[in-house]
This record gives sequence, C-alpha cells and structure tokens, in this order.
Amino acid sequence: MQKQLFSTVAILAVLTALGGYVVYVAGDELAASIKFTVQFATYVVAAGLVLTLVAWGWLVFERVSVERERRLEAQARRRLAEREAEVMVVTARADEQVFIRDSQKEASWRPAHLDQRLYSNGQATQPSQLEVATWAAWQQSRHPNPPSLPIEPSPLTLDAGPLSSPQLPSLVRWAEVVPGQRGDLHNLVLGVRLDEAGRLVPVTISLYDLFHTIVAASTGWGKSGFVNALLAQLATCPDPVEFVLIDQQDHGLTAFKQCDRLRYPLLRQADEILTALYEVHQEATQYRSALFARYDANDLAEYNRLADDYLPPIVVVVEEASALLANKEIGAELKKHAWELRKFGIYQFLMLTSAKGTTIDTDHRQQFASKVQLHANEKGQARLLIDAPEAITFPPGRAMIDLPGQLPSIVQTPYIDKRELRALLRPAPFPPSSPLGSADLTARVLSESEKDRLFKQRVEAGHSRNAASLEAYGRRYAGDLVERGKRVLGEL
Repeated sequence: MQKQLFSTVAILAVLTALGGYVVYVAGDELAASIKFTVQFATYVVAAGLVLTLVAWGWLVFERVSVERERRLEAQARRRLAEREAEVMVVTARADEQVFIRDSQKEASWRPAHLDQRLYSNGQATQPSQLEVATWAAWQQSRHPNPPSLPIEPSPLTLDAGPLSSPQLPSLVRWAEVVPGQRGDLHNLVLGVRLDEAGRLVPVTISLYDLFHTIVAASTGWGKSGFVNALLAQLATCPDPVEFVLIDQQDHGLTAFKQCDRLRYPLLRQADEILTALYEVHQEATQYRSALFARYDANDLAEYNRLADDYLPPIVVVVEEASALLANKEIGAELKKHAWELRKFGIYQFLMLTSAKGTTIDTDHRQQFASKVQLHANEKGQARLLIDAPEAITFPPGRAMIDLPGQLPSIVQTPYIDKRELRALLRPAPFPPSSPLGSADLTARVLSESEKDRLFKQRVEAGHSRNAASLEAYGRRYAGDLVERGKRVLGEL
C-alpha cells in the first residue's frame, strides 16, 4: 500500500514538474490552447446535456401517450361491454302490438311487431299500468279526439288492438318488392308508400328517368342501405349496366367488390378515382358523342332504341361524398360529370350526411333531378335537400323522395342485408382492371403530338396541369413532363 502511494505521489510530482517546465517554455501559447480545450469540452458537455434532456422528455411523452391509449382502449372496451349487457326484453301475445320508445335527441316510437329483424320468444305477460297508460297517451297524441267530444280516460286494462289508421311498415324486405328477385332497369323499386285508400303501393321509376340522385341522411340511418337495394336491382337486371363505385373507407359498398357489373375495382385512392372519372368523361365526350351524332340521338334511351349495338348506362356511386367534394380536382370532375354526361347515360349517385352549401355547391346540387332525404338529426338539415321537417322523426329506412314527374312522397325503402346481397350477385369471371392501367393504355394509343395537343386543350379548358397530364400522358405532372408541358404551352 505504501509503495503504491509513493509511486502515485512520484508520478504526480514528475507531471507537475513537467507541466511547470512546459508552461515556462511555451508560455502564453499553451495557456491559450488549454483555454480553448476547456471551452470546447464545456460546449460538448452542455450539448450532451441538452440532447439527454430532449431524449428523456421524448421518452416520457411516448410513455404517457402509450398509457393514455391503453387507458382509452380499456374505457372503450368497458363501455362496449356495458352496452352489450343492456338487454331489453319485451313480451307480448301474438295478436298484440309492441311499441318501443327510442330515447334519442328526438324521441320516437316504432312498431316493433312489424320489424322482422327482431326475434320474439318467451311467455307473454300482462303489461303494467304504467306501460298501458304510456301506450294510451301516445295513441291519444297521434289520434286525438275531436274538440267537440269529451276525452274519456283510457282504461288501464286496455288491450292492444289494431291501428286506427294505416301506417307504413318499419321494414320492407327487398325480396318482397322485387319480383323474382331480379331487377328491371325500366321499373326500379325505390320503396312503398300509402295511396289515398291507405293501401301500400310501390314507388317505381326507370333509370333513364331517375337521372342524377342525391341521398342525404344522418350517419347510420339508411343511406347505404337504400343505395345497396337500388344497386342490387341494377346488378340483377337482364340489361347490361356498368358500376363505378367509390368508397374510400370500405364502408357501404363492399358487398359489390366481386360484382360482375364493376367497370373498375372498388375505388379508394384519389389518383385512381380521378383517373376513372377522366376515363369515363373521355368515353362519353369522344366515343359516345360520335355514336349519338351518327344516329341523331338526344339521350341514351333513344340511342339504344335506334342503334343495333347496345350502350350500357354507367352508374357512378360515391359513398360519403362530402370528403371527395372537398378535394378540388375530384369535386370539379364530379360537377362536370353532372353537367355534361347525363345525356350519354352517365348517372351520378352521391351519398351525403348533409346537402348544405359548404358540402356541395348550389350549381352542382341543381343538376340532381332525384332527391332522397332519410332521417335528419336537426330540422335545418331536414330542409336543405327537400323541405321535409318530418325527417327528424323518420325511423331507419323511412325517406321523403322527390322524383322527376312525381309528387314528393314518404316511403319505406327496401332493406337487403349483405348476406342476401352477396348471394344474389354474380362474381366477375375476371377481376376488373385498375383505372390507372386503362389511363396508361389510352395514353399509349395516342401519338406524341396528339398527347401534347390533348394536354394543351385540357389546360386551356381550365383543368389543372396534373389532371391534364394524367389524361394525356397517363402520368402525374412531374419530372420530365414539367419541361415538356411548359414547351407545349409556349412557356419555354
């Protein structure tokens, strides 16, 4: 131990002597070097401390975020379990009616005994006095006695009986209103209504008279169900029809993924949606326009009567269209379709939660001859598309429909579930090709000078350069196409 201490002291003494000698010899230059070294080391240590603090803060933030997500997931699972645990049991005799009050923002009653989606079992029990009084009060509010007659209190032993006036059913099965479960292009069933005699009659129209259609409803009240019932008729009719289905969220149109009427696969991405719309517009304004001129036809129905070769209608359906209409290029192309392509048999169906002006502009909305308003959560929303304030009380599938040449009417739209729908549809023998591929093929068929001329025409017509490039060259306006485009437009 003493030897080690002696050695350490000796080494320190030698180093001290050597340092003193160096200071004596080097002088100020060594002092400056040492000062620079100390300052540099200080900066490095400070930077290291800052980076350490930043890294530590990021780790803390990540851990807090993970814990928050875990807590929210647990809360969501707990709420889901609570909701699933809330089971309502209603018992009644076979000849009685059952009315259920939905406790929502706008309370409504619906006849559960007419809803085939509900299952019934168990033993019948006599209703309580409160249940009978509630039912009687509701009946009184719907069918009040004339003012000249005294209102007699309803006896608490009142048995449920038949309704005093005819009503629309709360559920209409698709198979019950479509003969042979095969649609008819000239006789599409949109629902059933009550005629003047109180009888249920179907509301029908030809696709050629339906034209463009807006379907508006609050989320979860039957927009997709109505359109699916309509597409099911078009998919099963003997006449050829082509579908262009746009569903970015895989929400309401997924049952048609394998349908043999699809022109393209289900469209999700903005590029393929835009390209498909361009391709349909190009077919209508170039190919179909020339055929119509040859036969002097004013619309598709007249052309198909005169010509030997049948041209199928093309139905463009947009699920949750609000987001796409906010996209400047896609919104402009949909508006142009509505303005220009109806005569060529290109029909547009838009599904919206609201038809307000910030969602779809007035000029675009005025091109839709057919309007369907299902349930709306607010009175203002119910008056935007059709003046239908009663829409706030509509049950699922109930709609106010305004069709060309017909008076607006309240109908119960047909319902078809996805399992039935998939069983009806015929799968395509070959999957449809992507619209991006068809755009490339179109671009290869044109000569280079024709591509340049088409690009210039589209830009001069007000299209964006990216949109014009996709249509003319089959590629986005980037890279070598930027210089080429400027040269074609005379900017170089």
